Amino acid sequence: MSTILDAFDTPIHDSQQCFRLVLDALSRPGTVKHLPFPPAFGALSSAATQILLTLADQATRIYLPQQHASNDIIVQNLKFHAGCSVTTQRNEADFGVVSGSADETFEGFMFGDESYPDRSTTLLIEVSDFTSGRVFNMEGPGIKTRNEVVIGGLSESVASALVNQRGNFPLGLDLILTAGSQAMAIPRSVKLSQSSEGVCTSQ
Repeated sequence: MSTILDAFDTPIHDSQQCFRLVLDALSRPGTVKHLPFPPAFGALSSAATQILLTLADQATRIYLPQQHASNDIIVQNLKFHAGCSVTTQRNEADFGVVSGSADETFEGFMFGDESYPDRSTTLLIEVSDFTSGRVFNMEGPGIKTRNEVVIGGLSESVASALVNQRGNFPLGLDLILTAGSQAMAIPRSVKLSQSSEGVCTSQ
């Protein structure tokens, strides 16, 4: 039997505040935002849950990896609260969720095309933290100088995909990394490279 969980206490107010935080994160790449509301559906992080509740609607298709797609708590609550549909086909997804620690690439997601660059997948990557792990350099709009970010819990394949498999602007994937109730955005306009420092053990 599926279990419907509580979502936002005050849906309009909470989703509006979450929306503003996500927009701020996208306009200031690499900054970590705390999303303050409690819902977390099953193994889906609180931040990923809040973002999907805020941005998804009846026209939205969400890709979930098999471990989430087979979890009735996650699937039924996303459908009930957001009205969205869930797919295991990456090329159908408006939003996708992947685990940063999995042996994953970004192959199959929608990168947009020259006529419709906006028809691309916004990818939520669930990571462990933003204080220890791999160090990346960021360059692009919204970044005054080369900026370093630390991302924990990344597999070799996902770390490589962050650098090499995001497409070429204006096409490509917009990324939102989530860790617990925290989120960091990396728009498609931002270039990532792995820092020569390699791995940070604390920050």
